[in-house]
Amino acid sequence: MNVDRQVFYLLVVVNDQKEVLAWDLVKHRTKERIIGLLKRAQTRLGRPISILITDDYSTYKGVATGLGHDLIHVRHVHKPPYGRTCIDLVRHDEKAVKTIHVVTTTDIFKQENTFLVRVSESKKTKHETGKRGRKKGGRNRPKKLIEAERRRKRKRRKRGPKNPFKDARTHVYHYYRDEERIGVRGHSNPEIAANLEELSKVFKGKCITTNLIEQEFSSLKNLSIFVEIVREPRGSPRSIVSSRFVRSRQYCARS
Repeated sequence: MNVDRQVFYLLVVVNDQKEVLAWDLVKHRTKERIIGLLKRAQTRLGRPISILITDDYSTYKGVATGLGHDLIHVRHVHKPPYGRTCIDLVRHDEKAVKTIHVVTTTDIFKQENTFLVRVSESKKTKHETGKRGRKKGGRNRPKKLIEAERRRKRKRRKRGPKNPFKDARTHVYHYYRDEERIGVRGHSNPEIAANLEELSKVFKGKCITTNLIEQEFSSLKNLSIFVEIVREPRGSPRSIVSSRFVRSRQYCARS
């Protein structure tokens, strides 16, 4: 939104009942800001967030892994080809954060059906604090070795964002709507089925999407007005009503 000719972002955390758990108005949507907001929401919930639903804004990936506990992160992709959703199963251990990436269509819970998912995995090492710097007794490498490494780096092509599904595997599942159960077909991963069952409780009979929450924000945009106080030459204030709403972001959290 525009406030006094500056762009601000309204960050709001809501639960599956559309109740507001926390909100903030910020100039920059940094990972640290969003994590702090979600932790405030967790305090109200009284438990860690187990399902986090957002759009595909890249910062949310770091937010999901940065919360420090296991969760399901659903990312609704708002770009062609439409109808896709990415589900990240975030798992923490002492040394690393492991994520199982699952991509499928948004309509798998609308009715009983057999569906396909593409699955890949990634791992991020947790770095210990206070361990930076040279180890005791360490020495510089030979200058020739350093120069050779620099030449190799200069020759490398610049890489774009990594595609986690480049070498993905296909798994097959069946959704039993009346039983709210996910059946495993063939050699598919049963851990993914268990997590999809948890997700089906939120989206039973619906598409996996953030659209329901976004409808609330669209209504808010139309109803919101901002009053700017403009000083006239004589110094008396004059109110000008403006309804300029540029963009908003939202999160859906479920305990």
